[in-house]
Amino acid sequence: MYKKEDFKCVDGMYYVGDVIDVDGNPWVWEHELDKLINDLNQPKVKPQFRSTMNKGFAMTFENGWTISVQWGTGNYCEARDLVGGSTPQ
Repeated sequence: MYKKEDFKCVDGMYYVGDVIDVDGNPWVWEHELDKLINDLNQPKVKPQFRSTMNKGFAMTFENGWTISVQWGTGNYCEARDLVGGSTPQ
């Protein structure tokens, strides 16, 4: 668990370059550090990739978000009212 005291502070800015890879300036303001500490202290989810009944797949990322890609009949989608092989009107 990270705390504010874990980061070097100079003139109200905190050095985070040892903890995260930042583009540009590795120094952040206190309100940015608070958000960063909150994000860093969140439990991580182990990434997963799984098949969904041989009709698609789902992926869960470290941040907890999951995407699902499905194909074939019986899946909810924009063209859900089509009957096998018909084309939209």
